[in-house]
Amino acid sequence: GSAWLKIDNRAPEGSSATRWADARQAWLPLLLHPDPRRALFLGLGTGITAASAAEDPRLTVDAVELLPEVAALSPRFTAGFATGDRLRLVVADARRHVRASRERYDLVVADNVHPARSGSGNLLTAEHFAAVHERLAAGGLFCQWLPLHQMDLESLRSVVRAFREVWPDAVAVLATNSLDTPVLGLIGRSGGTRLSPEALHRRLRSAPQASRWGFDDEFALLGSVIAGPRALARLSADAAVNSDDRPFVAYRAPRLSYAPDSRPRDRLLALLAALDVA
Repeated sequence: GSAWLKIDNRAPEGSSATRWADARQAWLPLLLHPDPRRALFLGLGTGITAASAAEDPRLTVDAVELLPEVAALSPRFTAGFATGDRLRLVVADARRHVRASRERYDLVVADNVHPARSGSGNLLTAEHFAAVHERLAAGGLFCQWLPLHQMDLESLRSVVRAFREVWPDAVAVLATNSLDTPVLGLIGRSGGTRLSPEALHRRLRSAPQASRWGFDDEFALLGSVIAGPRALARLSADAAVNSDDRPFVAYRAPRLSYAPDSRPRDRLLALLAALDVA
């Protein structure tokens, strides 16, 4: 009974079966901002992530998608979300859109793209992260989701190093507790990232929709955090910076697709053992 989205009949790009996990990828970063009013989503997929965010009546959402066919199919997956006129779909290249736009956003969320796909590595470079920083309003927050089930740890370390070039105070979160499809999020905030339980408690009181996706209190929200700035600094200390002129991920990531050396759960457990949060 599930609907699946495939492009060129390849690996699924999303499905209605992952509705809960996809919505959490919107609401986790959304709740870490004290009062977001404008959000930008880079990559649409099924559209569930962006549509779930647009249910917040105070939020307007722009969602950028490269393929017009994917944008056209999105309503098949997002039926039932009360978005009103708050969700605007933009058919464009996400990287170019970020550089060309002059809008400012309280929140930017980058979808977890398959790093081995042609061109996807360009969305994980230090230069792109710097361009996203320019789109943030004062106190704005950026979340980059990374599919650990499609990425080896060396590629991950390279992306973390590139992310920290722009946000040295970044923290890391997990979207869900899945062992088979673990998705890691890097969170950076303009002006620094500090998570206050008291502030998160107030934020949750203003967003009753959050409990629908498992965020019942500030402990459920903070329990998603797996690494602080010092842990991410240690993790990426000797890693290559993934950049436009040294596209480490574009060359390394395909290896995992064709010659995997570990299971996603092995990579997740190895990562958790190397991280800590203060």
